[in-house]
Amino acid sequence: MAHPKVRAAGKDRVLNVRHDAPDIRDRYYEPALIPLARELDHSKPETVLDQGQEGACTGFGLAAVINHLKYHRDEPDMVSARMLYEMAQKHDEWPGEDYSGSSCRGAIKGWKNMGVCGDEIWPYDTNNPGTLTITKVQDAQATILGAYYRLRANLNDYHAALNETGAIYVSATVHNGWNNPQKESDEKHAIINQSTEMIGGHAFAIVGYNEFGFIVQNSWGNNWGTEGYAIWTYEDWYTNISDGWVFRLAVSTPKVFGLTTRSTYTDQSKFGG
Repeated sequence: MAHPKVRAAGKDRVLNVRHDAPDIRDRYYEPALIPLARELDHSKPETVLDQGQEGACTGFGLAAVINHLKYHRDEPDMVSARMLYEMAQKHDEWPGEDYSGSSCRGAIKGWKNMGVCGDEIWPYDTNNPGTLTITKVQDAQATILGAYYRLRANLNDYHAALNETGAIYVSATVHNGWNNPQKESDEKHAIINQSTEMIGGHAFAIVGYNEFGFIVQNSWGNNWGTEGYAIWTYEDWYTNISDGWVFRLAVSTPKVFGLTTRSTYTDQSKFGG
C-alpha cells in the first residue's frame, strides 16, 4: 500500500504513523503542582536524527525522547532508532512485519518489553535493517522503560509534562506547512505555517515551548526547519494532535538479564503448602 509523502529537506518523507486506539489499561498523566517556566527550550542540534525515506518515524521520534531523558541523566550516548522501529513492528497491533510504519503504542510496547540498545551497536542503515542478537538484547537492558503515561490533549498538561521530563513523544496529522518551516529574522526557531492541505500521520518529539507554540524535534535531518527544530503553533497542535506520551527511565539493572518476575503469593512453600 502506498503511503502519503511530503518533500522536505531534500527527500521524500513517508507519513505513515497510525493512531493509538483507546485502551482502558492506559494510565493518564496528572500534572504535579510545580512552577512552570514561561519558556522552555531543550533543543540540541547534535541530537537531531534523519530517518531518510523510510517510514520509521515511530522509532526515530521515540529515540529522540529517550536521548533527551538520557542526556538529563548525564548519559550522552544515543540509543538505536533502528531497534525501536523494528521492535515496534514486532509488538504493534498489526500481524506480521511486511509493511511500513507502526504506532506510538507499538514502539512503546517494544521498548517496555525489550529495552533499547545503543546506536553504535545497532546503527541505522537503510540498506541493512539488521536483526536482533544476544549482544543487542543484553546492551538494551541498560536503557529500559520505568513508567509511561498517556497525555490528554490539554495545554497545561503538556506544559507541565515538559517541565517535569523535558520531552514528549507525540503523533499528529501533518500538512504542507511541514515541507519548509519559515524562520523570522528575530526568532530562534522556524515556524510551521498552518495549512489546510493534510498529508498523513507523523511521530516526533516535543522538547520545549514558547508563547507561540511547542518546539518540535523532527527526524528529517538538520536541514529541516532551524537545525532540525521548528515551532508547532498551539492552534496547529490543538487541531491536529493525535497522541502524546511521557516517560521515566528505569534504573539500569543489566546484571538481572535473564531473570523472570516471581510472585511470592504463588510460592506455596511460604505457606506450608
